[in-house]
Amino acid sequence: MQSNTDCIRYTIDRQDCLSSVDDNWDRFAVENQAGEIAAKLVLHKPLFDFIADAETKEIYRILLERVRVSSESIRFTFRCDAPDRRRYMEMRISSDTDGSVHFHSCLLRQESRESMLVSTRQPEHTDKILNICSWCKQIQQGENEWVEVEDVVTSLGLFEDRGLPRFSHGVCPDCKQSLLESLK
Repeated sequence: MQSNTDCIRYTIDRQDCLSSVDDNWDRFAVENQAGEIAAKLVLHKPLFDFIADAETKEIYRILLERVRVSSESIRFTFRCDAPDRRRYMEMRISSDTDGSVHFHSCLLRQESRESMLVSTRQPEHTDKILNICSWCKQIQQGENEWVEVEDVVTSLGLFEDRGLPRFSHGVCPDCKQSLLESLK
């Protein structure tokens, strides 16, 4: 059974703006070193302002339309990593008759991992762009190869003294297919 602190609840209104967040929201932001998403900074702003890539925005639009039209809840699993651990979570999305949508994310399990120390100097960025899946957090290393973050950091030497690549978010083919199949 999950404790109340292992779950985060938030709601968007019919215009997709964040209308409420629960007491765990700010704790979650701090754990993820993401003070820029503190409750006071995100409330009444569009949810899509906080989703970086087109593929993830597309999936959220599909999910939102589905729950609003069908009035049925959708459940799926995803991964939300913190600097020192992997978190495997489940999200439930449901709607109200007024068009608002409720998100309820709960921790299923977590695994500790060694934090990766990044040099405090500001390295130059390289021209290389790496795609990271917004759902499973794997990084695209080849055309059809997606691997764990730690493996990419090691194999590409990302935190050595040379320049860091730029990152772009996306959704790997496996996660996209899995999410879309869960809607059928």
